[in-house]
Amino acid sequence: MMKHLSLYWFTKVATYILAGIMALIVLLLLLLSTETGSRFTVNQASHWAQNWVQFESFEGTLLRDFKLNKVSVSVPDIAFIDVEHIHFRWRPWQLLQRQIHIRVFDASGVTVTLPESGDAPAPLEWPIALPNIYFNMRVRLDHLLVENTNVHLGDDVYIINRLQTRGRYEKNQLRIHDLQLEAPEGRVQLQAELSPQGNYELNVKGDIHTVLADIGNVSTHIQLTGSLLDNLTIAIEATGNLAALIEGNVEQLLSGTPTWQLDAALYELKHPSIKEHLSNFTVQFNGHGDLNQANGHLLVTGVAHEYGLITVQADGIFAEDIAELSHFTVHASEFGLNANISGQASITPNSLTVAMEGDA
Repeated sequence: MMKHLSLYWFTKVATYILAGIMALIVLLLLLLSTETGSRFTVNQASHWAQNWVQFESFEGTLLRDFKLNKVSVSVPDIAFIDVEHIHFRWRPWQLLQRQIHIRVFDASGVTVTLPESGDAPAPLEWPIALPNIYFNMRVRLDHLLVENTNVHLGDDVYIINRLQTRGRYEKNQLRIHDLQLEAPEGRVQLQAELSPQGNYELNVKGDIHTVLADIGNVSTHIQLTGSLLDNLTIAIEATGNLAALIEGNVEQLLSGTPTWQLDAALYELKHPSIKEHLSNFTVQFNGHGDLNQANGHLLVTGVAHEYGLITVQADGIFAEDIAELSHFTVHASEFGLNANISGQASITPNSLTVAMEGDA
C-alpha cells in the first residue's frame, strides 16, 4: 500500500514539475515571439545592462526580425560605439539542428571611438602562437551590411563607406564567399577560406581598386595560398597606371624570423617625375632574404629622352642602410658606356668602400 502511495505522489509531483516547465517555455515563447513580449523582455534586459548598452527604440520580435535605433555600446578603456540603426533577422529554430543562421544583419551610421593610450604599445612576443579553434556548431551568415562608419583614433578619423559580406563556418572551416569594402581611398573585394587549427591553412583571392596620388587608377589582384604557420605562397599583379607582378613565398611568417623568396617586376609607372625623363622604365628583382636584408639580382632599365637606353644591373646584399655589391653593370647607349665591374662595394649613409675591378 505504501509503495503505491509513494509512486502516486512521485508521479503527481513529476507531472506538476513538467507542467510548470512547459508553462515557462510557453510563456517564454510568447514573450519572445510577439512584439509586446519582445519589447518587455528587451526593456527589462536594458535595465540590467544600461551601463554597457543603451538604445532609444525597439520594434519587431526577438525570435524572428527586429530593429534597434540609436544604440550605444560602452566598453570603458576599450571602445565606445554608437549606431543609428540596426536590423537583425535570424532563424532561431535552426539552433535545434546545431546551426546559428543569421539571415540579415544591417547597421548604418556607425561611430567607433577608440581611446588613445598614452603608453607605448607592448612589443610583440615572437613567435606568435595561434590557438586551435573548434566549434561544434555551424554558423551561416547570409547578409551583413555596415554603412557609413567612422572610426576615431585620437585625432585621426578613418571612414568606411560600405562593408558587405556573407559566409559560413562549418566543418571547422571559415568561408567568406564575398567581402566588399568601400572607402574614400578605394574598394576591396575578396573571397577567403581559413582553417583555424594546426598550421592555419589559408586561401585568399581578391581585388583592390584605388587611386594613387600623382599616378591615378591602379587595380591589384592578390592571391594567397598555403598556411600562416608554415609556407605561404603570394601572387600580386597590379595593372593600370602602375603595372607590376610579384610572385614568391614566405616561410614561418609568424615565427619572428621569417624567410622569403620572390620574383618581382615593375613594368610601368605613370608618375610625372618618371614620364618627364624616362620611357619604358622597368625594375626587376629576383632574390631571397629575411626581415633584415635581401640577397639577389637587381635590374633597372629605361630610355632617357636625352640619353637613350640606360641599363643598370647589380648583384649583392641590400639592407635598410647598407648595400654590399658583388657585381655591377652599367650600359648607356648614347654615351657609349658599357661598364662591367666585379668585386666588393659597401655603401652606407656615411661611407663608401669599393674594392672592384672591371672594364668599360
